[in-house]
Amino acid sequence: MDALAYWQQLTMDVPMATNMPTDRFIRDSPTYQVQSVAHLLSRSTHAQLATAAAQANAELSVLWLSLLSVYLARIARQDELLIGVKLPAVWLNHTLPNQWPSHHALLLLHCHSKSQGTLPDALTATQQQLDASLPHAAGSLEHLLQALRLNCDSLSAPVPNVVVEFAMPSSEYQSPLTKLVSPPAVTGRAFGPTLHLIIDLKDQSTNITACYSGDQFSSELAHNLLANLEYFVSNAMADPNQLVITPLTRPKEVVTLMRDYARGLLCDNAGNASAADAVDNVVRLMQATADAHPALPALEYGSYITTYRDLIDQATTVAASLQAHGVAVQSRVAVLVENHPSTIVMMMALWTLGAIYVPIDAKLPMARQTYMIETAECATVVDATPTSMKWPEALLYSHLLSYSPSAPANRPNQCHPYAATDLAYIIFTSGTTGQPKGVPIFHHGLMALVQQDQLHLCPHRGTRLLHTMGQSFDGYIFTVALCLGRQGTLIFNTGDLISAAQRAQTALLTPSMLSVLDPHTHANLESISTCGEALPFHLAQTWTKHCAVYNGYGPSEATVMSHSVRVDSGQVVTIGKPIANTTCYILDAHRNLVPIGVIGEIFIGGTGVSPGYLNRPDLNATKFIANPFGDGTLYATGDLGRWLSNGEVEYQGRMDDQVKVRGYRIELAEVTSALLAQSGVTAVAVQVYDNQVVAFAAPTDVDTTAVLHALATQLPHYMVPSHIVPVSSIPQTANGKLDARALKTYFA
Repeated sequence: MDALAYWQQLTMDVPMATNMPTDRFIRDSPTYQVQSVAHLLSRSTHAQLATAAAQANAELSVLWLSLLSVYLARIARQDELLIGVKLPAVWLNHTLPNQWPSHHALLLLHCHSKSQGTLPDALTATQQQLDASLPHAAGSLEHLLQALRLNCDSLSAPVPNVVVEFAMPSSEYQSPLTKLVSPPAVTGRAFGPTLHLIIDLKDQSTNITACYSGDQFSSELAHNLLANLEYFVSNAMADPNQLVITPLTRPKEVVTLMRDYARGLLCDNAGNASAADAVDNVVRLMQATADAHPALPALEYGSYITTYRDLIDQATTVAASLQAHGVAVQSRVAVLVENHPSTIVMMMALWTLGAIYVPIDAKLPMARQTYMIETAECATVVDATPTSMKWPEALLYSHLLSYSPSAPANRPNQCHPYAATDLAYIIFTSGTTGQPKGVPIFHHGLMALVQQDQLHLCPHRGTRLLHTMGQSFDGYIFTVALCLGRQGTLIFNTGDLISAAQRAQTALLTPSMLSVLDPHTHANLESISTCGEALPFHLAQTWTKHCAVYNGYGPSEATVMSHSVRVDSGQVVTIGKPIANTTCYILDAHRNLVPIGVIGEIFIGGTGVSPGYLNRPDLNATKFIANPFGDGTLYATGDLGRWLSNGEVEYQGRMDDQVKVRGYRIELAEVTSALLAQSGVTAVAVQVYDNQVVAFAAPTDVDTTAVLHALATQLPHYMVPSHIVPVSSIPQTANGKLDARALKTYFA
């Protein structure tokens, strides 16, 4: 096999390492400046490596490459990774081509971290690759990329992000990887890789120099990366059979991370906790407002205005009627909801009694409504819609509102006193098994969120807050609770978002909704907050020129919002720091803390964490875990993120196939499950293109019209694919993986 064919085969289907560590939070034009830091290995670690190499009868350089292949793949969160290895060309046994620009040669190592779980496995794999690759070494990275017809600026090209070079002045080492070579200049233009490690192996010491892209690494991150590398290597030598779970972070860095972030940056407003404990219910706050400012508008639904006094009176009347129908403290009540003030009255009436609010979208298929109501074990169903009438046995809101108790004593005159464990609501989210998951949320978690100083949706009495969220989603409950708990006026979007936004001062929207609005025609907006989807940089920058922009993040399982940040002009869009009464940990696949700048799974702890999914002990065991770093429970979000050097978290997408489309949380696996249950469908792939769910179904004679009709009766409208593309089979790559690129050609 010639050199070109060899490298083409080696790099086939290797994903680009786009998740290498970074802690940069200023989005600027690249400077292409290369900087450097050095790290001297401790004598004990140096001795460990020398002993391990001797025991394995391996070159010290090969041992280093074996360890680096696992370490780099883990901090990049990839099972496969390309590493460039630079060596002196004079050790090669073939003539150098005239076009080679230097006397160095370069080869690529294709690392498979899953097959290198032990040090012996890693050593064997590395040595085999070196033996096979050396005869095909190239003159430079640029030469190799040109030969492969790759563009080193393309994110899809398998360009090695890391180049490893060995410098060894001692003449006793006779390996082509251990000849002394000159380090590259520490200034100039980066050519593709963002990290160049020069490992100087001496008899009594090892010095590592990192030349790195200043656009990706701060000097602090580069120092930490080398110190963490030594920590990983030392632990790997102590337990060579556990490379895939060896901690990536030094204990010192863990302590610093938890002290500076968990105790300081994450709890800037920890004083809010006492305030949240002082008032246990949103209705109690509303009652105080109704007493002090009875004529203050609470709701604005078109031309219909409800004052705080009117809202409290209506909620009290409905609460009395519900009480007469047997609703009591912590009763679970399903409420069929639409975009109408009656939904809010029902919510407040139930909380007045201490009952649990379970919103059900009236537009959902009956089968899904039934599943939710049965799962939540709701003994009472209330139809709060003007037109639904799907449940003949349901209590009608209009009848509840007209209730007139025979004795005034039967009319509740104050809120039920809440305990810390009382539930406020149960919300249903998308599930992987084809059925939604019930998420119960405590009152004290909701109240802690309402009284956050970091949230700027309702900064003063009378603030006009635009409500845009679906009534059966937790974002709606949060918007209502925060606005009415802070004496604001909730503006309904009755169908014309542009017009409704012109009547508001602040708004909580998904980025998809925000993109519809024009900041030039909405000068009335003093601030906007986004949540539910990743906020695109360009959209954020468009609005930061006109008003304050805040970006929020949080799963339903942690009471809507766990992070918030003001987005500044020119800054990378992050999800910010955890809000008060909330903790955040970023962990690897083995639930060890990851270093700053390294991507891991986001775990949320604190006041807002749910007690767990209803009737799902199997899932709760993996998603709600005891906090190994402190008290309480952590929720495993399935979201990826990383700490930046300013203490904020940068969101990096989902670990699984759960996505957000137009603000709706969708588990693609649930859509897939529903499709595979349809007659005649043998294989399915579900993707998101242009903010739409698109399904590919085999075979080609699938009746797509019938399938779509069936899905409409089983799934919410936002989960039904916009298109079903019939295909003969689902395309796969040479490695047997889903070929997403091939699917995209259908829309080229």
